[in-house]
Amino acid sequence: MPRKAERSLKLSRQLISMSWNPRNLYQLDCKKRLFNMKQKTLFQHMWKAKRDTRGYHDANISETQWLRMFNPQLPTYNVKLGNRPSHPNTASLMYACMERRLDFIVFRSHFASSIWMARQLVTHGKVKLNGKRLPYPSHKVKDGDVISVDPEVVATLKKPENDSKELEFAPQPYQQPWMFIPDYLEVNYNTCSTVFLREPMTRPSVTEVPSPYPPDFHALSFEFYLRRGRNRKSFGLYKRSTQPVAGRACTSDTQCVQFRSDQVGGRSKHEKTSRLGEYACVNDICRYVVQAGELCRAADDCAAFHTNQRLDLNVSSSSWCAPEFCSLESTCGGAWTLPGAPENAPPGAESRRPVTNGTVTCCRGLPSNSQCALISASVDACGSGYACDSRNLCMSQEPHQQQVWIGVLLVLVGGATLNIGLNLQKYAFRKHQARLLVQEAGDDKDDDESSEPEPVGRIRRFRTKLQGLPIGSPYWAIGLVVFVLGNATNFIALQFAPQSLVAPLGAVALVTNVIIAPLLNNERIGLFDIGGIALIIAGCIIVVVFSGIVQQNLRLCMLIQLLRARPTAIYLCVISVAIVATYMFLWSVERALKRHESEDAGPATPLDKWIPPVSPASRYVRFGLPLAYASMGSLMAALTTLFAKSLVNLLSTSLLDRENQFTSFVPWCILLVTVFTAASQVYWINQGLLRYDALLQVPVFYVVWTVLDIVGGGVYFNEFKLFTTVKYVLFTLGVAVIFSGVGLLANRLKST
Repeated sequence: MPRKAERSLKLSRQLISMSWNPRNLYQLDCKKRLFNMKQKTLFQHMWKAKRDTRGYHDANISETQWLRMFNPQLPTYNVKLGNRPSHPNTASLMYACMERRLDFIVFRSHFASSIWMARQLVTHGKVKLNGKRLPYPSHKVKDGDVISVDPEVVATLKKPENDSKELEFAPQPYQQPWMFIPDYLEVNYNTCSTVFLREPMTRPSVTEVPSPYPPDFHALSFEFYLRRGRNRKSFGLYKRSTQPVAGRACTSDTQCVQFRSDQVGGRSKHEKTSRLGEYACVNDICRYVVQAGELCRAADDCAAFHTNQRLDLNVSSSSWCAPEFCSLESTCGGAWTLPGAPENAPPGAESRRPVTNGTVTCCRGLPSNSQCALISASVDACGSGYACDSRNLCMSQEPHQQQVWIGVLLVLVGGATLNIGLNLQKYAFRKHQARLLVQEAGDDKDDDESSEPEPVGRIRRFRTKLQGLPIGSPYWAIGLVVFVLGNATNFIALQFAPQSLVAPLGAVALVTNVIIAPLLNNERIGLFDIGGIALIIAGCIIVVVFSGIVQQNLRLCMLIQLLRARPTAIYLCVISVAIVATYMFLWSVERALKRHESEDAGPATPLDKWIPPVSPASRYVRFGLPLAYASMGSLMAALTTLFAKSLVNLLSTSLLDRENQFTSFVPWCILLVTVFTAASQVYWINQGLLRYDALLQVPVFYVVWTVLDIVGGGVYFNEFKLFTTVKYVLFTLGVAVIFSGVGLLANRLKST
């Protein structure tokens, strides 16, 4: 057996060859079911089809030789008379030219057990063409040529036991179920000869080219070679087609997809397998069909309608295209804006703002657990929130339970990590303050012995400020790094879980605060502290269980529309006003406290005359400042989470879905706001930890941040749309329990 035959017959290669070897027949039986077409990209489909079909029609032909033989201009059969079935895809005839080869004819006539043996018979002069020996296996015969083989070398011919001169055709038993004679050959085993009648062709529901693969599989292989740059250029197919795809005659969905590819100048290597809309061959005419929730003019525009007819599902529906199937996303960069889509789009497709007033109609999808299929191998026919799985059934896609649990785990890890970072920074502040006290005591002794003048002016003020910062401490640097890692983990968790679930779970990290704070910062824990933290955790659990959670990936267009919504504008205005008011309160109280410490000094600025001095025992200092610093960090954190969730959606769509969302000014503004609010959050949290107890700052920070994040997720991302009366009551109860815990923690204000 030739080496190439041995390689082709290896079971590990999973290739079918032109051979009657038992191993090859085993591969043929195993290949009855093709590979899963749904979990591959279009290029992988074509490459797999090219590999398998070329592996079968190999015959020692190199790729360069095959490219010279490849003919992109195939005959077209599109005749359909009455109830007669139409012709199969003519792409199956791409290998028809090879059936004229001399070695192919010897094998198809069953005079050789493999294509390699047929080639050997021809080269050894055992085969005659029209009575003459021709030792060239690649010679292409003409119609009516007679090919004869020496009977002594034909393994399937058996000499008769009696004196009869007729030879008996006796193949092996395992070969008989697979053997047949093509219609374009006329074989006579008595004379051991074959007549080549004509080139293979297609007939209604039959293709005459012998192949273990269906015609649509050959169509993918044909498209692979058609897309190759050298062939497109040599065949004059590299130019974009100006003829509209809709209305063109077709024989399969693949042909319509190729028409669309030619119109847009070829497919991109990053083109997704799933599409919102694609051309399909409907009644031998290419028609643009879209998935559920997309705009439509009639039922013929809907993929679910054609799937219902193709699979005979008998899904009863009064209307496949109606206004009740539209959503906010229907008119926001949908299927009718894709490259190659028809120009005559339905009303609302060119609107810059969502149209939800009932003037547009959208497609319905197939219901849950119904049989489904992908139109043109890319358009899902299932309804919104469902997808066609590997079992060809419409299954629910929201919420993704596994993804939600990944998000929950990331939030717990990120919250604990963030809390450890905060306490490390507090530990650095405490150590730094102790070191400053020791230095001040030493400086007082040195002042009595030395009369060297101290630097005055800006240099002294700058040195004083620098000494008050623990930037040089390794504990502070490690705490900052750990804090940033915790925020990054929470940032990643927003991709797997909704904001209304991420925010409450962040308060679970208060348990870490109870363990870490006494160890690092020598802070005592009382019964009120434990009870307050327990109430906060219980309230957060109630809020999570009885909150409406809607996880969805939004494109830039949808995010802009959500930002323009009135509830979102009111929420952002309230947060902005709260930030300004909190900052003014902090500035005025700090300024008043400084005036009290230096009562002899007059007003330093014109505004000081409106700010009366405040003593350290005042409630504004004891109660207001600690809560204000924690609330300022929480307000910044709420904006960070809100815009970070939007940024995660944009990055996910750009990187995973290959749709670049950073092509305008808006996404870059979202990125800048996220970075600015994250840096401000770190600053204000450090300012609070520098002045007050971590067991007070951290819980208040988490509580205010959690409440604001839940409200922000419900307002901005519409995560409260599934709320019922019971859920509203229990959600309010959860918030009340959280504030009860804050009330218990307020007892620490007496000792600050």
